[in-house]
Amino acid sequence: MQGQSMVMTRKQKAPNKFSMVINAMGMEVMKQTSDGTSLAMARMGNSTKMEGKDARQGMLAGMLFPELHFAEMGVKSALAGTEKLEGKDAYKVVHTTDDGISWSDYYDMTSGLKVQTVTTAKGPQGEVTTTIGYTDYKDVNGVKYPMTILQNFGPMNMKVSVDKVEANKGLKDSDFTVK
Repeated sequence: MQGQSMVMTRKQKAPNKFSMVINAMGMEVMKQTSDGTSLAMARMGNSTKMEGKDARQGMLAGMLFPELHFAEMGVKSALAGTEKLEGKDAYKVVHTTDDGISWSDYYDMTSGLKVQTVTTAKGPQGEVTTTIGYTDYKDVNGVKYPMTILQNFGPMNMKVSVDKVEANKGLKDSDFTVK
């Protein structure tokens, strides 16, 4: 990001625990952890703990296969038609939480794989749209994972290249402790 390489390590444990740590230039610059009921976010030494509705969107984003948990998290989904994305037909599915947060996911009509997520949020300079693209899917133990994730937020673009995906290896409950 902004010319700097970063290393992101994500750990996820079904149904709803996760940890993500981002390191840049040998330093931890961001960490998110969820124990399934609360969420902690730390950036450059500043830490925030959230629970309930305040934590829901972050917890949804970090869950392993979040779509499987939409109903229990109060998310309603509706097919909003089809669109062309990079020359391919895609289903557009709009998701809305009970407190009005919404976003759209796009699924390739041929493969069924998620190819894009679009969110819009209000910021200090008005609405900011974030687009995340998912490509280069690889099969890992019978599950397809995107190996390239392209994300833009405003004028910044980030390319995440996944080096490896391991399933059912080395997870401890302490990895998901919220402090």
